[in-house]
Amino acid sequence: MRRPIALGFLVFLAAGGLYGGVAMLLDPSGGALQMTEVLPSLPVPDFKLPGLFLLVVMGAAPLLLVYGLLARPSCGCGWQGDGPGSSGSARRC
Repeated sequence: MRRPIALGFLVFLAAGGLYGGVAMLLDPSGGALQMTEVLPSLPVPDFKLPGLFLLVVMGAAPLLLVYGLLARPSCGCGWQGDGPGSSGSARRC
């Protein structure tokens, strides 16, 4: 039950990060997001650096996590036996 909720939140976060990052990189003045009055109070000259951060950290990283949650390794690698109801003997292959 928790996994679909986590996937939904990660996809929502990624969509917002990708949209905001691309919008800031395409229009570094902030006009596309109607943020032109915010720019003088920031320590950066334009929105290229915040846009790159949004695109990579808030957009691409959650998508990578979604991929990792959906495409679990089928080889059985990773921690095993440490879930609820296990005997506590976790082993690493």
